[in-house]
This record gives sequence, structure tokens and C-alpha cells, in this order.
Amino acid sequence: MLLIFFITDFLESQNIEIVRIKTIIIGYSLATLAFPFSMVFYPYQLVSFLLFAAFCFIYNNRNYFLSGLMCGFAAISDYTVFPVLLLFLIYILSHNRKLWLNFTLGLIPFIGILSIYNWLCFGNFFTLGYSYEFVPQFRLEMGKGLFGIANFSVRNFLEIIIKPSRGLFFYSPWLILAIFDIKKFYKQSQAEFFLFCTIILYFVALGAAYWDVSGGEIIGPRFLIPMLPFLISFVAFVKPKKSGLLYFLIGISFLIFFAVVSTDIHLPGNDSNPVLNYVLPKIAGLEFILSPTVIILYIVFLIGMCKLVFSRIEVKKYNYSQ
Repeated sequence: MLLIFFITDFLESQNIEIVRIKTIIIGYSLATLAFPFSMVFYPYQLVSFLLFAAFCFIYNNRNYFLSGLMCGFAAISDYTVFPVLLLFLIYILSHNRKLWLNFTLGLIPFIGILSIYNWLCFGNFFTLGYSYEFVPQFRLEMGKGLFGIANFSVRNFLEIIIKPSRGLFFYSPWLILAIFDIKKFYKQSQAEFFLFCTIILYFVALGAAYWDVSGGEIIGPRFLIPMLPFLISFVAFVKPKKSGLLYFLIGISFLIFFAVVSTDIHLPGNDSNPVLNYVLPKIAGLEFILSPTVIILYIVFLIGMCKLVFSRIEVKKYNYSQ
């Protein structure tokens, strides 16, 4: 829930209308992969929070050391985050060159813990557990390139972006709007625009180059989840005349995720359309893994928390106006 505060804070700084911010927050919470992955023990939602919160600390010139600390925690939670640390460092040098050392010092504690762990387990500070895969197929594939990240594939790109099997835009079609009306974001915040674009493109390239494009038996392209808070920020700049389309697409996305979460988020990895071939038959047979009532209660709680966030914003605006 803390991530909502940071997303709201950034979008408000970009002069986005409060109604649009509410729409983006609800869309992110209930109509993206953040919804199902908030209910399972994967690191991606934690990493999403840590990265975006770290960015906000830098953006607002609040605490560069804490930002580095959060980035270090994110990196040891998901090793694919390490290149993002370099992007943050470059952003800091363009934002406030005097404080890059504070950020770097913040990285040391958690990365130091990882290095010590690697040395105790494997006898080398830089050796990771992925070098010792037990399953033969995993050991073979993870030995290619950089731990299975080898060759960018157009086929894999289409798989994780548009295809019904794992496509990001298939499950969250409203995110397609991120590629429209971005000129305002560029004109208003060029440094942030390029940082967000680079982070998004990095995670997409990573997902398209990984040997197991499906990411296992799970919904959607899970490797892209950490970049979602950055991606939805682009949608916030969509022109008001597209609001109706935005609401409609968020509604479609929510129905898809509601169906999946109600049945089973561990979708078959080799199915070309798991929603059609796996989820819908389960719904027809009333095979629910979670009671729809429980999910509705979760949604009510989430909306209540969002109202709390926005009420605090309105109070803050009122106090400033006084």
C-alpha cells in the first residue's frame, strides 16, 4: 500500500488532475500484474515498491542514502535490478552531482550482505546460487549467456507484450495508452522521462532475452512487474478525451485479473491462451481457489486505503492554500 503514496506524490508533482491519479492508482492496483502478485510470495511487488520509492527520494531531494539503501535491498531481492542501479546513478549525476556518494554508500550494506553470503556458501564474493542449479535442464539453460539471459528474440518480445499466452498488453490492455500523448511528460520532465523509458526498455529487453519466456507456470510476464509503476506514469498523461477509453480498458483488465485470481494464477506455461483454455473452464465448473467474496472484500479494503491517501492529499492542499 505504501507504493500508492509514492506514485500519487510523483503524479501530483507533474500536475496531473486528482481524478486521473485516482484512476491510475485503481488501475495499477486491480488491473495489472500487481493485483495477483500482491497475493503470492514473489519478490516483484517488493522490488517495485523499493525502486519507485528510491526514485521518489532522489526526485524530491529527500534522502539519497536511504534511496541507495532501498536500491541495494531491491538488488539482492531480484538480481536483475543491478543494472537499474547504474541508471539511478546516472540520473543522480544529472539531478544533483554532489550527493551521488550518499547514494553509493547506501548500496553498501545490503550488497555487502549478499557478498558475504556468497563467500560463505560458494567461496567467492561474486558467485551466485544460479551457478549451482540442481535440475539438469535449468543448469544447462542458465549456463548460457548471463544466467540464461542470452539472445533477444522478437518472438519472445511478442510473447511477453501482446500474445494471449503471457502478453502484458493482453492482460492489461489499458497500458497500451502509455505510448500515446507522452509529449507533455517529455516537455515537463525530460530527465525523468528518459529514466523511465530506459527502465521500461531494460526490463522488456530482459524478458525477451531470457531462456524461459513464460517464466514458469504463472500469470503474465513476471519479469516486467518492477517497471510497472514507471509505465503507468506515462498513462497519466493521456489526454482527457481518451478518459472513456481508459476507463473501459481498465474495466476489461480488471475482469481478466478477477477471473484469474478467483481460479488460479499459476497458469500453464505452454498454453497459447490460458485464460480461454484454462481459466474460463474453471469458472464454468465453479472451481474457485479463492472465494469471490474474499476478493471483493480485498478490493473494498484497497479502495478504502486509496480514499485515505487522497483525503490526506486534499488536506495537505488545503493547508498549503491557507
